[in-house]
Order: sequence, then structure tokens, then C-alpha cells
Amino acid sequence: MAKNAVTVGDELRRFRTRSGISQFDLAVCMAWKGTNPIIQIEKNRRIPRPDTIDRLGKCLGLSYLDIHYLNGLAGYHLPTRLPPPEFVTDTLDHIAAAIEDYAYPAYVIDYQFRIWLTNPATALFTLGDVAALRELVARPLHAFDITFDSRLGIRQRISGLEQFEQEQIFRFKASNAFRQHEPFFLAYPDSMDDLNADDYQTFRRVWQSIDMNMVTAIRPIEVQTFYSRLRQGDLTTRLPDGDVAFYLRVDSILHLGDLLQIVTFVPVDEAAAALVCPRYVPADAATFKVWALTDLDPFYA
Repeated sequence: MAKNAVTVGDELRRFRTRSGISQFDLAVCMAWKGTNPIIQIEKNRRIPRPDTIDRLGKCLGLSYLDIHYLNGLAGYHLPTRLPPPEFVTDTLDHIAAAIEDYAYPAYVIDYQFRIWLTNPATALFTLGDVAALRELVARPLHAFDITFDSRLGIRQRISGLEQFEQEQIFRFKASNAFRQHEPFFLAYPDSMDDLNADDYQTFRRVWQSIDMNMVTAIRPIEVQTFYSRLRQGDLTTRLPDGDVAFYLRVDSILHLGDLLQIVTFVPVDEAAAALVCPRYVPADAATFKVWALTDLDPFYA
């Protein structure tokens, strides 16, 4: 993977500028005899030690997550690694069996929001086109594709799309707050440039509107309230035979922590959903497992 374009020096300078602190004042706070150490760090000629980053963070009034981010950029945190493929797929085979008969969409995503597994009822989102769903999972499919790629025809059927876009990116950033120094995170929003021009600009605008300062500064009770609303907030999909509203339930998978999660769609009105949804889940709908359709090497790059 390409070397991060963002460096610890770049971000230290950004944090210092944001705090309105001069190089001189920062040097005084650090009890340094001059500004040369700061200049060397900000010009990426010197990598500060962890204890130096901690002290710089305190002088700049940075949050714990900001300091963790700087330490990550400096190379002091190992990147997230998934367990070996055999362990993951063996675990997900049990999940697949558990959600196969669930009447409504359910899928498994990892911490990068890549989709590993879909149950048969997920064909609802392709209006019963099982071949199209299989092709999407084999791409492989990313949750952002569902929300932002108009070529798939799914985003056009999401009611309250703008709010859902914001909540999805907030959730991605919040759940990866301790990984924001990692290459996959730093690659956004540029890594979505394979969208068409309008969709890419939409993604870029929404991504930039959800600032990490807002995400990391939010109080725990607010995070709890937000997640409760997100997990139980309405997502309405427009279908030719009627609209169906769902609650979204997100659960971690035992043994895999926050590395992989199950996203389950729970109908707000089960009686109405039972009339509409089966029409878009044909008899040949199947559980699709990404590891059975394509190579997993990109997931472990």
C-alpha cells in the first residue's frame, strides 16, 4: 500500500495553527531553548518520540484521540489486521446459517465497511435480481457503494437520503476514530473517485462535512444517544409495491470484536413488510459469501 500522504509534521502544524499557538510559544511550553525542534518536526525532518508527542499534545490542548492519531502517523501504532481468512470464514459460515432464513435483509461488514456476506433477503435491494446481487458481492461491495453509487440503482430508493449519508459517514469515522492514521482511512475521499462525477462530489462533500473534531470531541453520552438513534432510526426503501421502513440493528460478532459486524434490517411494520418484501425475494435467492465468489487478497492487503 502506498505511503501515507499525510505526515505527523503536517498534522502537528495543522493542530498548532488551529490552536492559535506560535512555534515560539509552543517551544516555551515544551521548555525547549528554541523553535528548531518544532521546525524540524513540522518539515518532516524529524519524527518525535511518543513521549514528545504526548507533551506536544498537552501544550496544544489536543484530545486523547488527536494524540493517538499523531502517534499513529509517526508509526507507533500497528495497523489493524483481520484474523487469518480461515478463522474469519469459519466464523462467518455459522453466521450465514443463522441469518439465511431471516425474512429481511441482513449482511456482514468489516471495520472498513466492506461487505463479506449477504442473506437471501438482501435481494430486496436489487428488486429480486439475484444475479445482480451476486455480481455486487463479488466486486467486492462496500457499504458506501450502496449509499453513494447511483449506477447501482439503490440510493435512488432510499428515503431521507441526505440524513442517511451523513449518519453512515459519521458512524464510519466514529467507529474508526482509533484508526484514522491508517492508510485505508487516509485514502478517503479520493479512493471513491471511481464513482461518477456527481456521486463523487456528493461523497466528497458529505465526507468533509463530518469533521473529525466533531466526531472525537463528542461526549460519550452523545455518542450513545447517536448510536441508539442510528441503530433504531428509520431507513425507508421505496419499492414499486409500496415503501417499507426498517430499523437498523448493528451487532458485533463474538470472537471478532469490532472487526466485523452484522447489520440486520428490522421492519417498523412487520405486517406491511410481510406483504411487500416477499415479492422481491425470489425462490432462487441465495446467501452470497464474498470468499466463495472472489479472492480475499484485497481484504488483507
